[in-house]
Amino acid sequence: MRRFSTAAAKALAALRRVDDPLLRKTTRPRDVVSTGLAEVSPRPDGSLAVSLDVRTAAHPRARDVAEACSAAIEHSGCGGVEVDVTLRASGFGAAVGAADGLARVRSCVAVASCKGGVGKSTVCANLAFALAAKGARVGVVDADVHGPSVPTLL
Repeated sequence: MRRFSTAAAKALAALRRVDDPLLRKTTRPRDVVSTGLAEVSPRPDGSLAVSLDVRTAAHPRARDVAEACSAAIEHSGCGGVEVDVTLRASGFGAAVGAADGLARVRSCVAVASCKGGVGKSTVCANLAFALAAKGARVGVVDADVHGPSVPTLL
């Protein structure tokens, strides 16, 4: 059982050197353990289960982070301990630096453009209706300072 906890401790130490590339450079700490993205749990068979919570299914570098975690643990000298890294997306509201108002928000979609009159509000409204039709709870914020048009569309 001692080897078990030693392997888990070595794995955690190795994961502290893996950063989530999506966190801002100014966010400290950025490693997957300190930010709560990675958890290591020993299994009865002697292997380690690493759960990597990337907050959103749309994380563009999730596989890269998972591979970096596997490589870090492999090079940490855990001594033949099998490691299984699984990805999950629990929502980003509890993520590092998120506002308290987003604590229960699972996903966020932004529709933006640097040009006016290209249909951002129409795309937003259609996307909201499509997601609602699929059963999602949807909220829309129109942050257009020159004249919100979403109330007109809805």
